[in-house]
Amino acid sequence: MWIDVDWFGDTGLFDLGGDIWQLTPDGMGGFIATPFDPIGDLAAGFLMPIIMALPIIGMVMVGAPLVIALAAALLGLLAYLLVGSLLHPIAGFGLFSTCLVYALGTLSWAICDMFETHNPIFLFGYIGLAALVLIVWVGLGSFAEGFDDASGFPGVIVAVGGLIVSAILFFTASGESRATYSVYAFRIMHYLVLACLAVGVLMRIVELVRSKGNGGTFSVGALAGCGIAFALGLIPLVVTALLGTSNAIVTCCVFVVLYVAVVVLAPSVGASVKASPVWALMPLFLGSCLYLVAESASGVLIRTDVADALIAAVLENPLLASLRHMTASVLAAFSGPVTNVCNALADFIAGLFDHSWPDFPVASCVVIAVMLAVACGALMLGATLRSSLAKQAK
Repeated sequence: MWIDVDWFGDTGLFDLGGDIWQLTPDGMGGFIATPFDPIGDLAAGFLMPIIMALPIIGMVMVGAPLVIALAAALLGLLAYLLVGSLLHPIAGFGLFSTCLVYALGTLSWAICDMFETHNPIFLFGYIGLAALVLIVWVGLGSFAEGFDDASGFPGVIVAVGGLIVSAILFFTASGESRATYSVYAFRIMHYLVLACLAVGVLMRIVELVRSKGNGGTFSVGALAGCGIAFALGLIPLVVTALLGTSNAIVTCCVFVVLYVAVVVLAPSVGASVKASPVWALMPLFLGSCLYLVAESASGVLIRTDVADALIAAVLENPLLASLRHMTASVLAAFSGPVTNVCNALADFIAGLFDHSWPDFPVASCVVIAVMLAVACGALMLGATLRSSLAKQAK
């Protein structure tokens, strides 16, 4: 319903002296009056896409640092899923928040460095990133409130801390001592992560105690089951490393079959701890993190105490180096098929317009994401198969 109101006494729908208002039912017997400005709405329809596109273009144009930021956010999400299922969501939430701080800080530093070339598009990217930082941490704070009473408050504290640390990295991006500020900022996040891990372990212990008090059982064999599942998760990495990349398709198929077999053979850890498939994926996940750290060690934009210690451990510790090399072998096996699929897809899309697309390499972080997704799919397939076998046995 439309109504025209003239505050000077004249009425009429097309009266230039009046304001057009739209009345919509509010569902409770009343109406909501909102002003209608067709010219303003038309102008907003043209301006809003431009206003939204400029910050996105400014962030995309930074190039490689954007890939690092996206990889950090992806690893944070995987950490949330894995650690959250092993311990408690608050533990994964702390790790995800730290990775997200690194992603936003890396992006803000890169945009600031690019802006020194006096390209105005990066100013829009910097402003857009500021809005993104606020939206992200306000959204995560609201999400943390959905945790239970014992962990909801720490989750909100982590979200507020992440906002403060992101602001420190954001406003010191152009300073000469920004490396010092980054160390201070991430020390805050490290303590928050330790607190989240402590709460997560405590919540897991409480769940186990309650389960035992309600008639559930928990034994040392349950913990041993997690360790055995982790050890079984090393089998696909070792076999794939031995097979090499002579026939990448066969190697990838063997990799998938081994993960399905691992889940079928992995011991069940009871109703209170359902983490065997996740523990089987942990070697590949850790190896992927170590590989990314080793490959991007020279291009790390934000140095922290933990980052320096982790880089030194990855490069010098023989066990971590061995896990990293096995993961690199799996990555090499997947790299060829993933690259071929991406190039074929690009050629198909370009062929629709009678053009061709030159072959291009696929970034290692993309291949790792595909590799982890395939492994997760194999784990779910193995879990389904084990459930079917268990039903048939009964």
